[in-house]
Amino acid sequence: MQSITEVLTDFVFEYPFEKIPDDVIKNTKECIIDTLSGTLTATDYSDVQGIIASLTKYDIDRTSSMIWGTDQYCSLQNALILNGTMGHTTEMDDVHKLAKTHVGTIAIPAALTLGTYLGSSGKEVLRAIALSYEIALRIGIGIGAVSHRLQGWHATGTCGIFAAAAAAAILMKLSKNEFVSALGLAGTQASGLWAFTADGASCKKFHAGKAAHGGVLASILASGGMTGPAFILEAEDGGLYKAASNEYNYKAVVQELGETWEIMKIDRKPFSCCRSMHPAIDAAMHSK
Repeated sequence: MQSITEVLTDFVFEYPFEKIPDDVIKNTKECIIDTLSGTLTATDYSDVQGIIASLTKYDIDRTSSMIWGTDQYCSLQNALILNGTMGHTTEMDDVHKLAKTHVGTIAIPAALTLGTYLGSSGKEVLRAIALSYEIALRIGIGIGAVSHRLQGWHATGTCGIFAAAAAAAILMKLSKNEFVSALGLAGTQASGLWAFTADGASCKKFHAGKAAHGGVLASILASGGMTGPAFILEAEDGGLYKAASNEYNYKAVVQELGETWEIMKIDRKPFSCCRSMHPAIDAAMHSK
């Protein structure tokens, strides 16, 4: 019996760039524009400036990858953390209603940062982003986003890390077995807790940066021979779904895979805050 990650891996290998629907590629490009537009102003935030300074202070390699919105470079690993973190700073990142996951702030920094480092083509990067959105969104739907949230987990970190792993695995041209391991290694790192609401801590944005970094790291480790659990989602002992939700649905992850594209259901924000607040803001702005 195939694991869910094996089914998702087969899906990726069955979809070269030319087979991905045109409207999905178009929406992927719009997701990139939307994510970058919400990210580049993050360097105005004092805590972002602080973590750029502190991370690069301990960075021996300051030439590999660009820190978005600046003229600075740093190591690939720190650029993934910083670019992903900045993508979630302004709260303008895209979101999926059912998955409750901000995939753009993870998949796009991971794919663009790593793709630049590897010299990947535009088509390769677009394919990586489109397919990694699909994987992470479906995992977010299957986990039972409401139950997952009520147990204190932040789906952007826990489910979004799979997007970075998938994007990296595609760009690194991993084999099927390595791809499955990359997803498993991503899942075993899945993290992100809502404890910041207790005192207003600023770490929420870090969940995205850590996911971008952790997902790429998972693929790097898989390429070196480390194996990750194929049943990372559904294992009876330690599977992510059972550990982090009471309302998970395995079938939802693969239902209509390749027929219905979840990236086409992405919402883009008009206001820089949680999407659940938008109706009230809109009503206030239009009230007489």
